[in-house]
Amino acid sequence: MFSQRITVSSLVLAACAMTVALTAACQAAPDVGGSTSPGDQAVTSASPTPAPTVASSAADATHDRKPAGAAEPPRPVTPECKAGQLKLSFGEGEGAAAGSNNYALQFTNTGENPCVIVGFPGVSFVAGDQGRQVGKAASRVGAKGPQINLAPGRMASAPVSEADALAFPQNTCRPVPVRGLRVYAPDDTAAEFIPFSGQEVACSELPTSQLSVKTIVAGDGSIN
Repeated sequence: MFSQRITVSSLVLAACAMTVALTAACQAAPDVGGSTSPGDQAVTSASPTPAPTVASSAADATHDRKPAGAAEPPRPVTPECKAGQLKLSFGEGEGAAAGSNNYALQFTNTGENPCVIVGFPGVSFVAGDQGRQVGKAASRVGAKGPQINLAPGRMASAPVSEADALAFPQNTCRPVPVRGLRVYAPDDTAAEFIPFSGQEVACSELPTSQLSVKTIVAGDGSIN
C-alpha cells in the first residue's frame, strides 16, 4: 500500500514538471503572426532615410546665390568724341571787345551714338592750300571742366579769344592772310578745318599766342 502511494506521487510530480517545461517553452516560442524580431528591428533602423526635399531646395538656392564680394560685370564705357563724328561751327560767344574778337567754337555730334568730350581743344591759324600753321597754337585759360555726355545732335562749345593782329607792331607781328582754324578735339590726333567767312590776317612772328581757348562746356556758347 505504501509503495503504491509513492508511485502515484512521483507521477504527479513528473507531470507537473513537464507542464512547467511546456509553459516555458510556449512563452519562449516566437510569434509567427507578424511581430518583428530584434534582428529585424536592427535591419530596419540601419536602412537609409531619404533627405527632405526642403533641405535640398535650400542647398540649391544657396548654390545659385552670388558669392559675397563677387565683382559686378563691367559697364559699357561711352567713347570719347572724335573728329569723324564732330561738326565744327562758329557761334557768337561773347562777341567783339576792345582789341580782340571773342566767339564760340562749336562741336556738334553728328554720329549715331553718344560720345563724351572734356577739356581743351587744340586751336591754331592755318594759311594756304596746304594748311600751314601760322603763329603759335592757342593758349589755355582757366581750369579743365567736367565731362560732357554729347548725345547725337547735341552741341558743346569752347570760348575762343582772338587778339587783333593790327594791334601789334608790324615788325613784331608780321601779319599774313589766314584761311581759318585747324582744330583738334580733346584727346584726338585727327584735325578738322573750319574756314573763316571773310578775309582775316594773323601774326606769324609773335613770341606768344594770338589765340586763347577755354575748356569745353555744354551748349552752343551763346551769352544770354
